Amino acid sequence: MSRPLGSALFGHWGDRIGRKSMLIASLLTMGLSTALVGVLPGYATLGVFAPILLVLLRFVQGIGLGGEWGGAALLAAEHAPPGKRGLYTLFPQLGPAIGFILANGVFLGLSIGMDSATFAAWGWRIPFLASAILVLVGLLVRLGIAESPVFRRAAPTRVPLLGLLRHQPRELLLGSGARIVQYALFYTATTYCLSYGTSVLDIPRTEMLMLTMIAVIFLGLFTVAGSLASDRFGRRRVVLAGCVAGIVWGLVIPPLVATALQASLGSIAIGGFISLLAVVSLFCVVKLRETRDEDLDTARTG
Repeated sequence: MSRPLGSALFGHWGDRIGRKSMLIASLLTMGLSTALVGVLPGYATLGVFAPILLVLLRFVQGIGLGGEWGGAALLAAEHAPPGKRGLYTLFPQLGPAIGFILANGVFLGLSIGMDSATFAAWGWRIPFLASAILVLVGLLVRLGIAESPVFRRAAPTRVPLLGLLRHQPRELLLGSGARIVQYALFYTATTYCLSYGTSVLDIPRTEMLMLTMIAVIFLGLFTVAGSLASDRFGRRRVVLAGCVAGIVWGLVIPPLVATALQASLGSIAIGGFISLLAVVSLFCVVKLRETRDEDLDTARTG
């Protein structure tokens, strides 16, 4: 719920006052709320206020994350030279794959190095607190980024969000629909299947985390392939191919995972996860395109 709100909020002000400033604001919003989760007192200290504050921090985190992807992809696209927009915008989309591997790698290491009681007591806080380092690095990088040339040349709009709803409802619905499908598949593979595998199939959590991380490596590889293909064959063709593949694998994955107990865990679970995440990666070339490609090229070159 908070991510769409963050997308609308940061997208609106990104058109009003600039991409760079909104990327800095979204980073601080997401990063600070994540780090604060690591120091949040437990139920024994705050009582019912502990889960309330946790939900509030997660909500604020989602608002920041909602502004992150769109702003980063748009800034990369508007800085890209003609013919290389897919190449430039693949780097923001590599963030989910790299971040997922790093985050789950830390949790996996803590799970192996700590007993369950220690991890539940304070070990889980370490990744949240460590995220403050990434926020600092990201802030230093973003402070040195130049403002988008397209934004500098664009005519100011008083209420960009209303203009979008009034003049481009079709593009908004198509883009949102593609992203909904992508995230539905992604979280089915990374969250639901992880829970299903450990709680229903009784697969050890460490093994499931390792399988998911292997699959996400392929997600990153296919993200690169899909983005480069979009420069060569066009965005529309690649996205349509991803949609068709997503429909097929969305139906195939459940029986594959469900038979993991009766069949080889390696062949079923790894194959299923890799296949689904590979399909998901094809949606990663969906770009926020407020204008046509040639219009961006004209604005960039002046």
